[in-house]
Amino acid sequence: MLEYISAGVLQPIKALMSSSVFHFSLLNSVELLCLNQIRLGNSDDGGWDMCLAGSFEPEVNNCLVYSFGINNDWGFDDAVTQQFGCLVRAFDPTMKNYKKATKRGDNIYFYPLGIYGKNTILNIYGHGMCRVRTLGTLRKQFQDERKVIDYLKMDVEGSEWPALKAIFAEGFLSKYVKQISIEYHSYDSAKNGQDYLKILARIEELGFRKWNVHWNMNCLRMTRNDLSITRCTEVYYVNMNFF
Repeated sequence: MLEYISAGVLQPIKALMSSSVFHFSLLNSVELLCLNQIRLGNSDDGGWDMCLAGSFEPEVNNCLVYSFGINNDWGFDDAVTQQFGCLVRAFDPTMKNYKKATKRGDNIYFYPLGIYGKNTILNIYGHGMCRVRTLGTLRKQFQDERKVIDYLKMDVEGSEWPALKAIFAEGFLSKYVKQISIEYHSYDSAKNGQDYLKILARIEELGFRKWNVHWNMNCLRMTRNDLSITRCTEVYYVNMNFF
């Protein structure tokens, strides 16, 4: 079951806010309550929530998950296969012990690739040169173009912004993705705040609504007005086109 809290994107008075605080307020404006949900993986950082209301619950042994950003923590990926039998495509170009495509168990397929706004080789700080692809490219590569992604997870240290831009341009999001969980990283909100706001608004225009938000306290900082905000925020969406 889902319950509406508010309609549309939160619109505080921008003139009274810095871009970073306005951006933060948007990220934290939950619009729905999902009364049937589950935590998959760790109870703290590394675990992710899933809404099980109505058609959002994955069909057992017939579901597809794209999981970007593993960081050697397989808790979520293992849990979603154990709970629902989903096929999981897991991606991370920064894991030194996984340099080649690998199968983990029966249903998890790992690829040393990242997600980004274009197909290229990216110099990722601390990890060197890494291969990155758009989501549309990966769907085509794995012949998933006509398949619905039940759950798209992205924890990719800032690459979510250009990746989302490319996803919008590729045009499949509203029709082929049921749920999204993203850890937004807003380290550059002073410079890129307006760009971030357009991306957040576009997700909602496509039919997605926030049902949960979780702060990553490792990224907490104080504003000039002594307001505590975090630069890393996990945001959970459901696609109301499937409701």
